[in-house]
Order: sequence, then structure tokens, then C-alpha cells
Amino acid sequence: MRHDTLVGYMKAGIYLGKEQIEVRELPLPEVGDNDMLVQNLYSSICGTDVAVFTCGPNTGHKVNVGGEFGHETVSRVVKVGKNITEFSIGERVYPYPRYAKDDTRRAGTIGGFSEYILIPCRKVRYLSGQNAVVFGCGTIGIAAAVAFQYFGMKKVMICDYSDFRLKLAEKLGFAVCNPHGRRCRACGECCGENECVRMCAALAKFTCWICMKSSK
Repeated sequence: MRHDTLVGYMKAGIYLGKEQIEVRELPLPEVGDNDMLVQNLYSSICGTDVAVFTCGPNTGHKVNVGGEFGHETVSRVVKVGKNITEFSIGERVYPYPRYAKDDTRRAGTIGGFSEYILIPCRKVRYLSGQNAVVFGCGTIGIAAAVAFQYFGMKKVMICDYSDFRLKLAEKLGFAVCNPHGRRCRACGECCGENECVRMCAALAKFTCWICMKSSK
């Protein structure tokens, strides 16, 4: 079957509230000039998925009742709009939950438990040579860091309160930092300071891209 002529319906996991999930048939999304359609190959059940299933929609990720459920998936591009040049049919991708739908409020309902996901593609946000700080060293955080590295980010650091998780990230070659009153393991080389005070998107403007001195 040719994916560029896909029409019809798809199966989708719909979240209906506490302990309520239903598989429904939905119309296959139409792909616009600036969109791409991906087919989910493998999806995992996150701890936050379990939380919102067992406790309701106000726990874990923000999940829309009546919306497609799931957010951790490995997918394959099956159709692209005419303006899409960064991706090609057959390429495997990881739809980053906070941006896959261009709406951070849908982090938990991008359609990881559906057969297909429509992804609106805007201008690429991340440029080769930039620095990136990832907050959270879980499955998604590490996947994001790997993606940043793959697309040519100059420096990628992961922040987390868990030293156990950070040690795993270090083994993968990332700079790491535990901002909870601990030393930043990567800052000694660039500024000689041991105190990690605060992290923000402006870090790349500083001589030390990881840490800043405490302001009195």
C-alpha cells in the first residue's frame, strides 16, 4: 500500500477519564502542505500514563478528556506536505511530546496509542552550533538530548535532581547538573565555581554555559 495515497480511518486510543480508555476509529488526518503524517511503530506506557489512568486527568501530564492518549512512541514518516524538506518518507522519528502537536498543553495526548499522528511542521527551531539545556533526565529528557546532539547542537546538558539518572546521562557523554544544592560536575573546567545557582534559557550567553555565579 502506498502511504502517499492514504485515506480512510485509523484506530486511536481515547482517554475518557479515570480508568476509562476506549479504542475508536477516527478519520485519517489530512496532510497539509506544512504537515507530515507518521505511523506509530512502537509505543511505551509512561508512569504518567498510569497516573492519569488510575487517578484521573489532574495527575501526571495534562491530558485532555476525549483526546488521543499516549506520548512516548517511535514512528515512521509515511506522508509529507509539499513544503516539508527536513524529513522524508520512510525515515524513523521520535515525536517529541511537547512539540509534536505544536501545543505544549497536549504533551500527554499527542496520539502515542493511535495508529498515526499528524504533525504540523513549522520552521526548524534548533540550529546547529547552538547550546541546549534539557530539564529532566527521564526517558523523554534523554531522547531530547540525543536528538539535539544528532542535529548538531554544540553543547547539550541535562539537569535533574536524581544523581542516579545523571550518572546514566554521563555515560552517554552528556554534561550533567544537579541544581539542588549540589556541585555541577561540568562547571569546574570553565569557571572554577562549584555552586550551581540557577538554570535558564539564557545560559548560552554566559562564559560558562552551564553555571552562573551567585548574585548577592
